Amino acid sequence: MTGWDTDLSTGVSEDTPQAIESERAVLAAAMWSPESMAEAVLLLSDDDWYRPIHADLWLVMRRLHTAGVTVEPRAVYGEALKLGREHVAVVVDLGASGMAFGDISYHCQRISAATTARELRKALHRGWQLATSPDREPIAVAEDIIESLRVVQRIQDTPSTEIDVLDLVRRRVTPPDWVIPDLLARMNRLILTAPEGWGKSTLLRQIAMCVSAGLHPFRPEGIIPRRVYVLDAENPEDINTEEYGRIYDYLDNIGQTPKPGMLIVDEHRGGVDLLDSKVAAGILNRLEQVRPDLIIVGPLYQLHDDNPHDEGPARKLARALDRMRSVNQSALITEAHSPHSDGPGGQMLRPFGASLWKRWPEFGFCLHPMPVDKTASAEARHIAESMKESQFTPWRGQRGRNRTWPKFLSQGSRLPWEEHQPLTY
Repeated sequence: MTGWDTDLSTGVSEDTPQAIESERAVLAAAMWSPESMAEAVLLLSDDDWYRPIHADLWLVMRRLHTAGVTVEPRAVYGEALKLGREHVAVVVDLGASGMAFGDISYHCQRISAATTARELRKALHRGWQLATSPDREPIAVAEDIIESLRVVQRIQDTPSTEIDVLDLVRRRVTPPDWVIPDLLARMNRLILTAPEGWGKSTLLRQIAMCVSAGLHPFRPEGIIPRRVYVLDAENPEDINTEEYGRIYDYLDNIGQTPKPGMLIVDEHRGGVDLLDSKVAAGILNRLEQVRPDLIIVGPLYQLHDDNPHDEGPARKLARALDRMRSVNQSALITEAHSPHSDGPGGQMLRPFGASLWKRWPEFGFCLHPMPVDKTASAEARHIAESMKESQFTPWRGQRGRNRTWPKFLSQGSRLPWEEHQPLTY
């Protein structure tokens, strides 16, 4: 294939899509320039590298970067010694080559394009094998091929537009297309955290049921019913049945239950690996059938099998979640544990795992207990405890303005969680 580099020393066919020189340029630039390393981390994943030695060195550099260690030749050389002579030779060659780095984003784009082309070839080759197999039903083969091609199609789903600043400041801003009025618009992302067992899964079930039934999830107000898809990767069937049933009974009492097809709960107890392309393609296919306005998925740690602290798997998972919401421009909510004691009184707010999750969403909130007022009466403390008085605290700056998120929630008489003001005595 013309336009791709060929590295004959690796014994690779000349027409295999690859970008070896761009891989070398990115590695060399990342060793000498912290800015280049930071840019490459945002644009490339661990699976984008064609030459195995380059992939190994990238993994070394990316892990150093993630750990907060400056990526520089001496540090990379020290890690390469652990991998073997060939790795050391490549590091020495890159360090001594004196090559002009050029535009790092250009080289990253060439690497990504080569990856996409290779994956396309694999999908087409596998499709041909399936199509010529006498043991497969033609319709099933066609669906399998379509799912494979859909995965390839979305590898580089990074739409962008260019606009002159004068046109930008003069353009008409369309009002948000609300999924939950004044809270979540289409394509908005929210990560909800809470201490273990404090009720975040219950809150997500409440949001799903109310939004699909046309009821505001926090206030006694009617809203436009929206179609909701829940990908539950953790909770057992009996708990889901009981919890959803409790909320359904309340909605049934007021004559406002979800209509058939408005709320789909997809149970995957024990986790679902969205980094598996076949699994992800199946979920995307389901989303294209359901066309939800709101996706609720999680918890994050049950959505892949890799190290939750590594930035690489987190970036790939974020891409998968973004592809899910792009099917129908859906709003998306996910949940995460919160081990970081950075809240008032040492309470835990931000998500557990890779730092990407602190930057990725438009909104991040933690549902956590109210600090104990030791000066309050025993009766007041007992009431507050029995009501599970909680703060709903943002742990990241909100990208959307004029949103009316609740500040306090407690166990209510209507729904498991209701907006309220703290009791005062």
